[in-house]
Amino acid sequence: MSNRAGRPQKMYRTSWGELIPGLDLQSDGRWRIVSTGFRFSEADENRAIHRFRQITATKMPMATLTVPISGVDASPADILDGWSQPLPQSQSLAIQPASISVTVDAEDRTIEKSASFKIDEKSVLDWVRTQLLERPAEFAAKIGIPELAEFRRIQITQEIALSTILDTYLAQNKGKRSSIEAAKVFEKFTNETSVKNLSDLTPEKLIVYRKQIESSELSASSKKAYYSRIKTIISSGLKNGIDAIQIRQALDRLKILHCKDKNAPKNPMPISREDFHRLLAAANDNWRAIITVSLNLCLHLGETLQLRWEDIDIKRKYHVSNRNKTGITRAAVLWQETMDLLSRLPKKSQYIFISQHGTKYNRQAAGNVFSEIRARAGVSAEVKFDSLRDGAFTQAANCVNGERLSRLLAGHSNGMADHYVKANPEIVRPACDAVYRHYLG
Repeated sequence: MSNRAGRPQKMYRTSWGELIPGLDLQSDGRWRIVSTGFRFSEADENRAIHRFRQITATKMPMATLTVPISGVDASPADILDGWSQPLPQSQSLAIQPASISVTVDAEDRTIEKSASFKIDEKSVLDWVRTQLLERPAEFAAKIGIPELAEFRRIQITQEIALSTILDTYLAQNKGKRSSIEAAKVFEKFTNETSVKNLSDLTPEKLIVYRKQIESSELSASSKKAYYSRIKTIISSGLKNGIDAIQIRQALDRLKILHCKDKNAPKNPMPISREDFHRLLAAANDNWRAIITVSLNLCLHLGETLQLRWEDIDIKRKYHVSNRNKTGITRAAVLWQETMDLLSRLPKKSQYIFISQHGTKYNRQAAGNVFSEIRARAGVSAEVKFDSLRDGAFTQAANCVNGERLSRLLAGHSNGMADHYVKANPEIVRPACDAVYRHYLG
């Protein structure tokens, strides 16, 4: 047995004198890991040593490559021992011989030979990257994926944050109540689905959200309103110059959010004359004004609470405004009873109706107060605040030209008359008189 010592392992001496076993700096300026033969380029010495230690600290995955060697006269041992396959641009892979197999026929004649080698996976990936960068067309053709030759033209899309889309939507619709309500739904949607970017709106997450909404106690119209608000905010990105391709792709996926249920048929419940007067008797001055104004102007509770002093023409006794929900013009002629009640209210705010704290009424809080008044008045719980609007609309529709005038009073689209009523609110007097006769006449 020979006692001759093996060749000592190469070491690299740093500029500060430290010896780094297993690392060699070659004459062409590239670094070589002695144990694997892997080479890499790095101009900075500190970074090169750091990379070397990162690579050698973790065992890299190995891939097995089987190469046919039929027709080669060398012995298996020579093949495995001497295997060193140089690659283009003098770059080599870290290859370790593994095994050789020989297939023979019935007469012990060699039919096929193949050798297997274990190859460092990272070395292969680095080599592939080099080929793509230095000779993309030739390499793409050889591996049968010609599209890779054009990889430099691939546009890398940036992630679009949903918060960015929401911010631009709110900036464009500043102060609009409908936009604020839509934003609340949108923020609740993003929180419940844990999505941050457009790309996070995957079919899987949208299906889970739809199942959650569909299993809730929301009405069909509320479910559809939820979905519509989400889609409206996303689509607003198109108007604000945000990546149209990503927006449209997201909107296609958002088609998953749909409601199969049909909207419940509307069942107006006009308040009776008796219940109207019971409510007035049980309310204070502020709420008598709220109830009377809602009936006179044919308003929902939220619309009544949104009224500003500037919406009322005190001298001419008219109300003209645009519906917050639709932007359509509505008008009414104010009764003397309405004017008297409004004259008793303090003008401490731009809003006509304020809470006991001197602030604008919250819709939910106002609804609770109405329920208390209704209970004190002994009025059935089936009578809602909107029963006042239903009563006004019903009686207005019964006057001459009632179908057209009731729509003007309620703020429903009525064609060209929408424009004329703003200049001449007197048009709706017959409708307001019809409501007055039924409830106060």
